[in-house]
Amino acid sequence: MANNEKNRIITTIYGQEYTIVGSEPTDHLKKSGSNCGWQNA
Repeated sequence: MANNEKNRIITTIYGQEYTIVGSEPTDHLKKSGSNCGWQNA
């Protein structure tokens, strides 16, 4: 992955939609979020 390319996922936290951006694989972002009670949109 090039330095300027980022993975994005959309998640809902307490009814508010957020876009999570990071260089980690999307599976990792989803697992990290699910441990915090996020719901993937």
